[in-house]
Amino acid sequence: MSRTLTIHIEEGTFSRLELEAKVRGDAPAVIAASAIEERFGKEEGGTTSMNAQKRFEAHFGKIDLGHPSGADNESIDKDLASEYSGPS
Repeated sequence: MSRTLTIHIEEGTFSRLELEAKVRGDAPAVIAASAIEERFGKEEGGTTSMNAQKRFEAHFGKIDLGHPSGADNESIDKDLASEYSGPS
C-alpha cells in the first residue's frame, strides 16, 4: 500500500533535488520518495531497510594489522616453509 504526502521545502533544496532528478532522468518526486523510503522504509516482513543494509555493508573491507592474522595465505605458506625446512 502506498500513500500520498505533500511537503513544503525551501527553494534551494528543491533546486538541488531538481538537478539530481535531471541527472538521474527521474522526476523530483521520485527522487524525494526514494530518499524518504531509504531513510524510513522497511521491507515486507519487518526486515531492515536497504539503507540499513548498505550502512552495514560499508563496514565490510580489508584491515591491515601489521602482522599475519590467518587470512594472508602467502605469509602463512612462508611461515610454514621456514618452520618445516629448519633443523629438527
